[in-house]
Amino acid sequence: MEWSQDKFEEQARKLVAHCENVAFLKQSYINNENHLRKLINPQIENEKTERLDLVKRNVENVSSEIQKVIELLQDGCKDRKRLLELHMQNEKLRLDNKRMQIELDSFRGMKEQKEQLTRALEESRETVKRLVAKAERERKKMFDMLQQTDKAKDATSLSKPIKVTQTLQPIKLAPPTNASVGCEI
Repeated sequence: MEWSQDKFEEQARKLVAHCENVAFLKQSYINNENHLRKLINPQIENEKTERLDLVKRNVENVSSEIQKVIELLQDGCKDRKRLLELHMQNEKLRLDNKRMQIELDSFRGMKEQKEQLTRALEESRETVKRLVAKAERERKKMFDMLQQTDKAKDATSLSKPIKVTQTLQPIKLAPPTNASVGCEI
């Protein structure tokens, strides 16, 4: 059975009121005892005294039992407070765990983005290598054509003009992408 703090306090107040009633009854018995001693003879007074002593002991026993119950209620309140503290600590840890999970997910997203940028950079490098190789082949072709032209010039006389049958096309390089500009891995 789970009790709230208010219920514990209410029960404690009831027990304190009960203790006060018991103390009042005890004082009433003492007053009655004194009054009876004055009114009755000594033999009856002894019997009454024994009964009153028995009642006093019972009242004292009840008082001590009530005190034990009060202490148990106070311990219960302390346990309840500790339980609430543990619950709050658990909630804090749960929220911290959730925050760390969000950060981890964010980190994974950044890692995936970095991998995508790395792939794009590698693709850009490969494209640049292909374009450089193509430009090198075109340069070599032009160089070979120039050599052939020089050989043809040497073979013919200077008075005879040489006709160029093939026009050279300018090399177009792809514009750099964001992934290839300023990204280092």
